[in-house]
Amino acid sequence: MTTATPAQGFLSALEAWAESVRDKIVAVAEAFLPTLENDLEIALEDLAAIAGQAVLAQATAVISGNEKFGAAVTDVIQTVEASGKTVLTQTAQSAVQQAYTVIKTVANTPAS
Repeated sequence: MTTATPAQGFLSALEAWAESVRDKIVAVAEAFLPTLENDLEIALEDLAAIAGQAVLAQATAVISGNEKFGAAVTDVIQTVEASGKTVLTQTAQSAVQQAYTVIKTVANTPAS
């Protein structure tokens, strides 16, 4: 016989509770989803620009072969925090990595 772990018991209780208030959850989600989607879109656009600028700011180190990934991540975090917002380190790292990849691709692609 298999017994449930405390975590499984918690998850089961949480799922049962959520099902019991499904209508309330759906109403709240429908009320806030448009605002949430808009805010997320704006935040991602801002983060993309901040990450791109951070990578460009480290361009000299990148060109010299001394890529400063950590410095670019720090730049992103500091820029976001200076605007009164917060960003997870992992999110900043991902944004910098994606910005670096895009900038590298653009730099290596002939203009059409």
